[in-house]
Amino acid sequence: MDDDHIIFPEYSQDDLDQVIEGALAAAKRLHTKITTLAEDTGYMVHVISAAQPQLNGLYEQAKTDPSVYPIVASGIDYLRSLSGELNSLDESTEEFIFQIGPTVNSIGTFSGSTGSGTAFWNPTYELEPFSPPPNRKSREDYSAKLKKHNSSLANSYDEVWQIYLGTSSDPHRAALFEMRTVFDNFFVWIGPDEEVRNSKYWHSKDGEKPNQIWHSERLAFALEKNVKDSNRRTMLEAQSNQITVLYKAANKAHNRGSLNEDQASRTLMAMDSFLIDWIDSLS
Repeated sequence: MDDDHIIFPEYSQDDLDQVIEGALAAAKRLHTKITTLAEDTGYMVHVISAAQPQLNGLYEQAKTDPSVYPIVASGIDYLRSLSGELNSLDESTEEFIFQIGPTVNSIGTFSGSTGSGTAFWNPTYELEPFSPPPNRKSREDYSAKLKKHNSSLANSYDEVWQIYLGTSSDPHRAALFEMRTVFDNFFVWIGPDEEVRNSKYWHSKDGEKPNQIWHSERLAFALEKNVKDSNRRTMLEAQSNQITVLYKAANKAHNRGSLNEDQASRTLMAMDSFLIDWIDSLS
């Protein structure tokens, strides 16, 4: 990876407590609203389903008793209007669904990177297995998405999992370091050297490598070029910094000979989830 030169703000325990409480409260509010909506829409499904045989029966009766027909006709008029209303509401959810998918996926990445950090720096903590977001697509889907943009990168991405799943000798470490190559190539692809150097994010360096590009410079350029939503850019930037720190920890542990299977696997899964977040952002 490019040199980091990441400067992290100095946060207090109060800052940590406040952001956790704020994010948790926001997630709970959203969950409550969506759960209520699920109950309401479920009620509508139940009522309409129950009305179907009733209206069918009334329609048959109306053939011999005209006094029954008005309730059937008014019911048809109501259901036609209701269908229009529900179709309009359905269309209005498209943007919400489009936004919440990547947000949920990014939380999966956050879970992976936080768990991986705990595996390195608090190894006695009992971690749950990494749990990907419930509706995230398969790696094959993301490989196909990536292939539409860059077939060489897609092939390298596939090789990571061929190593991880098909190698008998130390597959976790081998796949992790192959993933690093995919990361390097991915970010060079979305933030080419010359474009970065011609951007406002790059400056010439002192010393023997004046043309060197720092990871933070390439990332800032790639975010502005490829991700339009400002909140999404901020989340991806923070996640990138987490992943960079994790990879360095894995590399140091590897050099010391102390990188265990769980640490390697968790870091690999976090890196994979982050890469998929980027593929979602490009799609």
